Amino acid sequence: TAAAVIDISDLVDQESWAMIMGRGLWTRFVQALGDNEDEVTMHLYNRIVQMPPDEFNKIMRTIQAGGPQASAVVKRLAQDVRMDMEAQDREEHWGDK
Repeated sequence: TAAAVIDISDLVDQESWAMIMGRGLWTRFVQALGDNEDEVTMHLYNRIVQMPPDEFNKIMRTIQAGGPQASAVVKRLAQDVRMDMEAQDREEHWGDK
């Protein structure tokens, strides 16, 4: 029984993020982000930690509170990250020609 529990609960791919942010905050962050957004997660995290302290604290308090407001903030930031990633991909693709 113990092995079965570990198999479904001890997910190494999420462990480093849980250690960085704390399991509770990481869980709220992922829930706010919604769908499987692994590609965006690291870029989004990097964007958040580079914010000025007041903005960072406001975002993190919102995520910690959870709910629709947290989801809206995280999804807006994730959309900005996706747009930046797409622009970088276009630049790399067309910049070589």
